[in-house]
Amino acid sequence: MRTTLRFTFLFVLFYGRIFAQTGSQALNCTRTPNPALQSLQVSRMQSVESAQSQTNANRVAVIYVLPKDAPYSDAEYKAIVKVMREIQAWYQLNTGGVTFTFSYPDTVQVYRCKQETSYYQSDWWGKLLPEMQAQGQPIWKNGTVASLWVKSGNRYGLGLGAQWCDGYCGVAMAAIENFPQFNSYYSGGVGVDAWPAVPHGTMAHELGHAFGLAHPSEVPALQDVANHSVMQTHWNYPSYAPPAESPWGFLTLERQTLQANPFMQKYIKLKQIYDAVPVNLPVTGPLPRVRFDETEDDLTVKLQNKSSGASLYYWTFGDGTVSNYTSPAHTYGKAGTYTLTLRGSAKNGMMQQYRQTIRVDKKSKPIAFGRLLIYPNPSIDGRYTIFFPPLNIPLTITVLDGMGRVALEEKMAAAGGMIRLDLNNFKRGFYYVKFEVKGFALVQRVVKL
Repeated sequence: MRTTLRFTFLFVLFYGRIFAQTGSQALNCTRTPNPALQSLQVSRMQSVESAQSQTNANRVAVIYVLPKDAPYSDAEYKAIVKVMREIQAWYQLNTGGVTFTFSYPDTVQVYRCKQETSYYQSDWWGKLLPEMQAQGQPIWKNGTVASLWVKSGNRYGLGLGAQWCDGYCGVAMAAIENFPQFNSYYSGGVGVDAWPAVPHGTMAHELGHAFGLAHPSEVPALQDVANHSVMQTHWNYPSYAPPAESPWGFLTLERQTLQANPFMQKYIKLKQIYDAVPVNLPVTGPLPRVRFDETEDDLTVKLQNKSSGASLYYWTFGDGTVSNYTSPAHTYGKAGTYTLTLRGSAKNGMMQQYRQTIRVDKKSKPIAFGRLLIYPNPSIDGRYTIFFPPLNIPLTITVLDGMGRVALEEKMAAAGGMIRLDLNNFKRGFYYVKFEVKGFALVQRVVKL
């Protein structure tokens, strides 16, 4: 993962496009960490304890990097924010419920370089990172993965990444030119045909390196299924994988690595915009059994997890909200049909999902009549007085005979608390008086002697 490249980055990017289109996998984007302020050998010996003591809660610092001669663009800034939030959601879904969070409240900060673009273009990694570290930026800083979006002037974009600090820091680098809207050379197509203008896939891939993942083609246990991973075919993000490379996302061993990574956290609230089939390749053991029961109450669904063999749970509720709780309850904002999905992950990296479609409706709150009294009951002459608390809403009174047939119906705009009911001309027997207010009904039995 930390091998030194033998070719210039421009050469690799140019031929990488050709290899990608012909089906050959020739990724070469990993880099060796290059700290400017301390010895490489000494720093590599830092303990996990030291890393943990200096950590800033293990977060991703997203930085928009502008060379001295490059203008700031609000459109580029907003595009970075959007892509990073979406990658955060994609990681949460494809890891089975864990993802990273951000160092900065606004997601992205801007860094102004000391030199112009031409100074860095021969070696962005070797020249930019030492400068940023010297300027106090969180490069190779314990507890931080730096996600750099560089305005590089490179038509092929950038794609570089590495992990360090015993797993407690890393750097992922992509370019503004990886956005199709900011690259006039490559701005059409989808999937591999869009490369290198695939911003989500590029940064998701390089973050993978910063979190400790290698190219699966370089890992013997993963070589046969490498093309099913974002760490090999990142241009497939999020759902452009051809049949031969589907399902696609993170492989089982990659999920295991990420679930153990200190930057990956549960219980992160976000809007989930993606859906994906779990990638259980290579097979590392049995699948967990994933099931749940649900009950609905008004707009709230209560869930009872019936799964076994899983150590991590991830719920998506069909309205963008998510949960890692074992048996959560969720209240929807409006009535509708939603798909509930539970993903359960075993410690062996295998993940199973189970889903149900539900319909929730907002029910009207019952109207309280208070105490209702009909007097006299029984009545000899069929005349009754009905007493109840005053209502300032429409009321319908329906009289039904013993066979359930409507004998009388009267609608009132509002009721003052007393109504006289005259059944003098009705036959002797019993009748049912139904009171209806806003869909709520109350029935009382009366008798005429």
